[in-house]
Amino acid sequence: MPRVSREKLKEISNLMKSKDAIRNIGIIAHVDHGKTTLSDRLLSAGGIISDGLAGTLLYLDYLEVEKKRRMTVKSASCTFIYSGSDMKLLVNLVDTPGHIDFSGYVSRSLRLVDSVILVVDAVEGVMVQTENYLRLALKEMVKPLLFINKVDRLILELQYNGDEIRKRVAEIIGDVNQLIEAFLPERYSNWRIKADKGMILGSALDGWGVTAEIARETGVRIKNIVEAYRRGEKLSSKLPLHKAVMMEVYKSAPSPLEAQAYRVAALWDGKLGDAERKAVASCSDEGPLIAVVGNIDFDSSGRPIPTIRIFSGSISHGTELYLVGAGARSKVQAVYIPVGKGKAQVERVLAGNIAVCTGIKKVFSGETIVGSDAREVKPVEPPYYLSEPVVYVTIEPENPSDVEKVTAELEKLRLREPLIGYQVDEETGEIVVHGVGELQLEIVAGFIAEIAPVRTGEPTVVLREKATENSGDIAVVSPDGSCKLTLVCQPIERAQMNGGNIIKTEMECILKAPHTLEVDRELMRRVLLEFSRRGPLCGEPVWRSFFEIKEAVCRGKLNAAQVLAALARGLIKSFLAAKPILFEPVGEIEVYTPLELVGVVEGVLRKRRCNIHTISSTGVYSVVKGEIPLSETFGLSSELRAATSGRAIYTIQLSGYRQMEKSAAERAMEERRRRRGYLSGLS
Repeated sequence: MPRVSREKLKEISNLMKSKDAIRNIGIIAHVDHGKTTLSDRLLSAGGIISDGLAGTLLYLDYLEVEKKRRMTVKSASCTFIYSGSDMKLLVNLVDTPGHIDFSGYVSRSLRLVDSVILVVDAVEGVMVQTENYLRLALKEMVKPLLFINKVDRLILELQYNGDEIRKRVAEIIGDVNQLIEAFLPERYSNWRIKADKGMILGSALDGWGVTAEIARETGVRIKNIVEAYRRGEKLSSKLPLHKAVMMEVYKSAPSPLEAQAYRVAALWDGKLGDAERKAVASCSDEGPLIAVVGNIDFDSSGRPIPTIRIFSGSISHGTELYLVGAGARSKVQAVYIPVGKGKAQVERVLAGNIAVCTGIKKVFSGETIVGSDAREVKPVEPPYYLSEPVVYVTIEPENPSDVEKVTAELEKLRLREPLIGYQVDEETGEIVVHGVGELQLEIVAGFIAEIAPVRTGEPTVVLREKATENSGDIAVVSPDGSCKLTLVCQPIERAQMNGGNIIKTEMECILKAPHTLEVDRELMRRVLLEFSRRGPLCGEPVWRSFFEIKEAVCRGKLNAAQVLAALARGLIKSFLAAKPILFEPVGEIEVYTPLELVGVVEGVLRKRRCNIHTISSTGVYSVVKGEIPLSETFGLSSELRAATSGRAIYTIQLSGYRQMEKSAAERAMEERRRRRGYLSGLS
């Protein structure tokens, strides 16, 4: 970690007071479009790394798995000062992953920043994750700038001339603006990208960049850039990328003082009181402390180190906090600014800035933090996630005594990434770990293997069990015979919700109970939740099914325990009578490939039960789009790479669930029932 001098820390602390001089900037892009390389260039300009290493060091990819895979798998932040000829900015830079499996980090990182640099490969153009991450940014009211990267590819690989490059740039700007117009109200039409506003053209790897203003000042034209490449001339000294980017950031990216005035409504959806709302909108250092946790790291002892965006007030050593979500008090031990993998201690961090804190207990990603005397402040709106945990693996420690150690590590991962979950089978010691995709779980398993030898199972998708018909009246009796319940189960689409107590689970399982049944709603919800987590078909979650207690007849004094036991039986019997079937998660897939390999790609996809919807052309690629069961995507990367000699790239995003074909459902059900030790039959 580079050492930050005392003089530099003092200068940073002073700049925190000048809200107009602060820029909180994120970098988002489709995977491999050049986010972290761009980060290197900006960090070198801020004195964090040397110019010679910029573009190749990938400084913010400091985890071993990132260095090995050359892929960002988490978010990382860095604070630095950028000095130009007529400006001095305090920059809080946040680099994010591009792969969909790690998109949860992007969702939470957008809480930390006010604008993003959207990086787009000039050849590949706007791709699926480009669109998804831009949509996330706009939902958070984070203003985009556009960096069209890898222009060198247009010149060297495609042999484009100046006119062709201008046409390609106009196409990309048009595609980005279509998304901005689709996702934002008309009053934000000034956020649209223009050739002379909010756009940088260049090559992060080669270290050069140009804006319309720089072109006017220097007289450089696109044809000059093409000629320079033909001559083998370096452009980084004449047109340094960091200057182009930071000039545009200075002109077009909002300060926290400007951004928080309109972001407060999106982040709290009108739930803040007048005093708190005004303090956030004005980015007040003297207002009540209101902050949001973006991401969490851990020290060598396993203690959490959250990265926090302060919207109002300030944080310093000894600040007493209240964690709104956890409902707990805590106290700051020390406060720092982030410097990539490390951190530099400061006395105080003010509103509009990003802080790293130690000493805060019971904290999790997305938590709202307020002053210890401000418990009435409402939490920030939960972040919007592009995907959900639909894949799992089993992890079994070879030594049973390591179960506690492994679960402690998984708990840290869960706090850092809420889209990771786990359960422990107390009898076998086997741990089921849930995640977004195969790659994420592969990396989680790698982290676990570093602390204890484990056996890891093959990735498996989470299916859904769903009622398809009306069960008719199903009567069940409690164990002691004192209570008789009559239940009906049917698909949620046919349900009548009016009247009665409505009890819901997160899987859209709903129970309707009569008001006359005087049993605690929370107890009934727990029974419903336990049932819905492991359905009777094969132990998969029960989904979008509606249950109604039509009649409850109890002799003598009502015994809640007996009613709940009858309810548990009735849920199973009525559900099985409603002819349940299995649904599987499916994803929208886009494969980008040269025209001559479209047939090869089609063959690979169709073999994996993919429904191909369209085949089109964009730039130099043909794009094959379709819908594929996520269970058929395991190993797809290797197969496509082998079939196309690495010339095809693809993205998949969860799109929903569809009914499984009968033969596939029977195989899946048999395998899961056998693995989970279910008895034969469904009664």
